[in-house]
Amino acid sequence: RCVQETGTWGSVVISSDDKYFFTAGTDTHIKVWDLNKKELVYTFKEAHSDIITGLALTSDNKYLASVSYDKNLKLWDLSTRKVVQIKWEDHQSSIFSVLISKDNSYIVTSSADKTVKLWSLQIKEQKRPSTFLNSVIA
Repeated sequence: RCVQETGTWGSVVISSDDKYFFTAGTDTHIKVWDLNKKELVYTFKEAHSDIITGLALTSDNKYLASVSYDKNLKLWDLSTRKVVQIKWEDHQSSIFSVLISKDNSYIVTSSADKTVKLWSLQIKEQKRPSTFLNSVIA
């Protein structure tokens, strides 16, 4: 069975436990799907203001990072379904991709501004926002 949906998907990622997959693209929404049932579970409506180009999950599947043509990197808490951190327009142009290190220590983004940025990811479990520390490496 195939998942049918309108719009163009720019990014797809599967959770490490193989329970869910996430899609995003031109409609600016992030959709959470049940991998086994192939059914839509939840939609983060208007997650960005422009096309979403990249998604990445932490290895524990607790947080989802998203990037967009809107130049923003967002970190979503999947248990509360809320943004816990936004890096507003730190790149000078559209962000094309995002990756999270296996130990959840770093996020890497690449952009049309010809930079790759390395972010230190510190996730606070005490209901406080995460902290990104920027360091441009290329």
